[in-house]
Amino acid sequence: MNHKVEALQRGETIISREPGNSMTPILKSRQPVRLAPVKIETKTEELNQDYIDEFVDLYGYEPEPRSHKVISGVNIGDIVFCKVHGHFYTHLVKAYNPKRGFLIGNNHGHNNGWTWKIYGKVMEIFPMDFKEPKISCQKCELNTKCPGFDFCHKLKSKESK
Repeated sequence: MNHKVEALQRGETIISREPGNSMTPILKSRQPVRLAPVKIETKTEELNQDYIDEFVDLYGYEPEPRSHKVISGVNIGDIVFCKVHGHFYTHLVKAYNPKRGFLIGNNHGHNNGWTWKIYGKVMEIFPMDFKEPKISCQKCELNTKCPGFDFCHKLKSKESK
């Protein structure tokens, strides 16, 4: 699995630098952005009693409550980190449909497709010369930025054996 997806699913906020010019002029190729995780919820719709009674009269059994997915905090026009048809993109949300999900596309009019696989939302766009601050990883005690997918932790456990 993609290490960015794993970090976002753990609830971490990450800095990402995606290549490509499909989001210009909003984002340049490899321009750093801060991605915050998003939460996917399933909401169940309450059914009207008149509808239930009519359904029972017609079909002889009660209807199943309708449910749909909701990704909180994601709106049309937001830039998100997502997966569409097997490819990862940092692209725009163009539309929303409760059954199909979110329509993802670039900033030049191309639509990539519909998806529910949104992992993070762009919260901040940094200048091109932005340098990530070096921090110490508390788990491995290295004085560098932890890669976030346990690479340094696995490396350290191999070294100690």
